[in-house]
Amino acid sequence: MWIKKKYIGIHYRGTDRKHNLNDILEKLKLNTVNENIINIFLATDDYEAFEKIENYSKNNNYNFHYNIKPINTNGKALHYTYSDKTQLTLNLLIDMYFLYKSNIFVESRSSNISIWINKMRNKNCIIFND
Repeated sequence: MWIKKKYIGIHYRGTDRKHNLNDILEKLKLNTVNENIINIFLATDDYEAFEKIENYSKNNNYNFHYNIKPINTNGKALHYTYSDKTQLTLNLLIDMYFLYKSNIFVESRSSNISIWINKMRNKNCIIFND
């Protein structure tokens, strides 16, 4: 694992399933202060939200981590617009791994990925080997 210290994992679904970015940033702020965590891992399909969270992290001296920067899909779901489905699946699994391993998880409530991550975390059940 390449994030050696405590970190907050954020899953932000913002293309076809809109979530409030300000709520995510507020949870980020609250958890970084309360838990004294400065490392952030972001998994998102929304390139505009990526930029905003990256800038927010830099402005607040957080260490910003991610697997892949999303492409502009003009508001369409990434899995409908990304041509390389094998790479898309691998990126999803990498994101899920880091979200699962995070010390604090900030989810997008109506996203299946966030639901799966929460179920795995609550049952201490992981589909990956370390």
